[in-house]
Amino acid sequence: MRPRAFVTYAHDSEQHKADVLKLATLLQQSGVDTELDQWAADRRRDWSTWAIEGMTTADYVIVVVSPDYKAPGDGLGSTTVNRGVRSEASVLRDLLHGDRDTWLPKLLPVLLPGHGVEEIPFFLQPNVADHYKVEEISERGVEDLYRVITGQPRLTKPYPGPPRRLPAGGSGALTLSEPLAVSWRSDLSGRPQTPTLEVHLVPVGGVERLPVRRLAPLADDLAGHGREHGLFGGAEQLVVDSSDQGAWVVTANTLRKSSGILVRRTGQRSAWTALPHGQGGIQLTPDDVEERLADLLVALLDLDVPAPHRFAPAVGLEPVHLVTIGTRADLTSNTSVIHSFYPPHLRVEPEESFTAEHLRRAVSEVAEELAARLVAAFRREVR
Repeated sequence: MRPRAFVTYAHDSEQHKADVLKLATLLQQSGVDTELDQWAADRRRDWSTWAIEGMTTADYVIVVVSPDYKAPGDGLGSTTVNRGVRSEASVLRDLLHGDRDTWLPKLLPVLLPGHGVEEIPFFLQPNVADHYKVEEISERGVEDLYRVITGQPRLTKPYPGPPRRLPAGGSGALTLSEPLAVSWRSDLSGRPQTPTLEVHLVPVGGVERLPVRRLAPLADDLAGHGREHGLFGGAEQLVVDSSDQGAWVVTANTLRKSSGILVRRTGQRSAWTALPHGQGGIQLTPDDVEERLADLLVALLDLDVPAPHRFAPAVGLEPVHLVTIGTRADLTSNTSVIHSFYPPHLRVEPEESFTAEHLRRAVSEVAEELAARLVAAFRREVR
């Protein structure tokens, strides 16, 4: 639909009338349905009624300002001069006062060549609202005005992009005021046969419990989720199961490799994977443990299940026998260390909590700290 515009102006001079006619003609020929008194003089009219109808039904009212429009436009000066302008401007002032949100953008003050801002009536807010200066009455000269009337802004606001992830401004950690209960790997199906690194995200605060009816379908989803995150091989045989307490997936062959992922109704999320075998035995290698913990944490955070406001991470290793500590180079060496005492397991209880968002941003730092605590526990307990 073509936009409609009504032109109000004062008959300052024949030249001014000619300039207004030229402006209206240019707009009309450019697709703007323009109403001008010079085109309505084909018969006797009630000009007051004509103007009120034209202004109130138009999409925009173009106010062509001039010295003879300013004073009567603001209701000032002699009431016997420029009565047409005085009548039309009084209607516009009343409409603006009655509904400013609607009429402020509809009233377009226009300055033709040779006219200045000082000629704009005060009710049109010459200094705090927009006006449209026409340097020449041509397509180029009226472009700003034409863009507003036809809804074609020179610049458009870009579509919002994705939020940028900024580095954490602090640790983001809150120290736990009391111990949290952790359900460890061996609570699921007893002690694993091969040394297994396990990580748990324990909910802090309330979390919506999963309905039991959702647990069996969730177990099927966990299998695909684990494969997507590299926890299980593409052709690896899996055991998919659930109970009234949770859903889980584990690798079927536990003699040489043990990996799994578990979601409990309490909201705890757990994942585990076997330590690598080097030529000197099973190695607890700090930088390797950091990478594995980071991958497991990401897999747990990406689960599509209800999440609490904060998580407390815990990490463990079980069993500990035949495990040696070393560097990544030790994975390809034939050296090994024999210890005289091994505890049944190593468990680093949760000490602080993090929001899920912070864990995502700082997963490498959190994994590094958990790995350091696990290695420190190994050095302290194994001898």
